[in-house]
Order: sequence, then C-alpha cells, then structure tokens
Amino acid sequence: MANNQKKKSASRVRRRFRIRKKVVGTQERPRLVVHRSLRNIEAQIVDDQAG
Repeated sequence: MANNQKKKSASRVRRRFRIRKKVVGTQERPRLVVHRSLRNIEAQIVDDQAG
C-alpha cells in the first residue's frame, strides 16, 4: 500500500516539473497559481520575470 502511495507521489512530482518547465509568467500575462485544500482555495498571480 505504501509503495502505491510513493508511486503516486513520484508521478505527481514528475508531472509538476514537466508542466512547470513549459509555463512561464510574463508581465503582460502572469501565471495563475492555485492551491486547493479541504477548507480553502488560494490563488496567486505570479510574474516570473520580476522574481
């Protein structure tokens, strides 16, 4: 059971880096970062060029 959880976690990390490699926020079009928990949804607008 723990092995399946490790595989899922590793897949999630690989997918995150693969997608993040392609997405870059600019001043004209910043990227939207969303974090969803059980209670809240948080969103951030990020300009990667500004830091």
